[in-house]
Amino acid sequence: MWSDVDACRAIVMQGCASSEDVIPRRSFKILVAWAYEPSNCASMWADETARSLIVQGARYVEGGDVEYHLSALRALQALSVEPKNKEAMWADVEGARAVLLESAMLCGDAEQKSRCSALMTLKNLTTEMVNCEGIWNDAKARELLVYAAAPSSDIENEDPSMTKARATAMGALRNIAGADGNKEAMWADEHTQAAILGAAGLPDSPTLNADAREAREHGMAAIRHFAAPPALEDGMQREPLWKGSDVVQAVIASCAKLDGQEASDKKAREHAVAALRFTVL
Repeated sequence: MWSDVDACRAIVMQGCASSEDVIPRRSFKILVAWAYEPSNCASMWADETARSLIVQGARYVEGGDVEYHLSALRALQALSVEPKNKEAMWADVEGARAVLLESAMLCGDAEQKSRCSALMTLKNLTTEMVNCEGIWNDAKARELLVYAAAPSSDIENEDPSMTKARATAMGALRNIAGADGNKEAMWADEHTQAAILGAAGLPDSPTLNADAREAREHGMAAIRHFAAPPALEDGMQREPLWKGSDVVQAVIASCAKLDGQEASDKKAREHAVAALRFTVL
């Protein structure tokens, strides 16, 4: 239907711009649904009208329609999965980037689904290495990701949306840590370091839910990234950024002993074993 430019697409676009009460909402719902079809994603982002409608719908308005806002954010989330869109979406400073950063900082109970969707989209954009240094160097993006990834005082009893947000933000930080240009600055940032160690150091408890386990996996993967900072000019490999840290050694040892059979537990253990090799070199 999206590919039917002169019929279906034209009708929906016109409907979105209608001055009537019901037609714009129904038309926008169709537009959002099209974004969930992978084959549409690249061309939808490239279409200026569709892009503008979705971005405008994703702008947060205090007291506005929460469901409408959430549907637009989820459309952006779907579009962000398409590799061809990732760099362009982050580069859309006043559009997609602005609405994502704004929604990722929402703190109201009724807005947590919107916040999680925005965080998930930002995480999707970090899978494009070209974006990673820019995302870390964007003060607002850096601050909200580190804040969302911060350790919980009672992770087993907190609101599940907070645990989900932490896992998502930690996943984004893990990806960002893979860029050589970010590694030293990230490890030197005390709040980022505390968030990563807090996630990777979660105990091997059967009561941890899947999101907490995922956060642990991402935290351990980030520590593995920090084990291999950029090589020196002569090509010589440097020591891990965390060398000499008893806390990191304890976290690595703990994750290396995980015996859980869930995928996140296995991956955390694999990252720990890989990082452990750097301690004996």
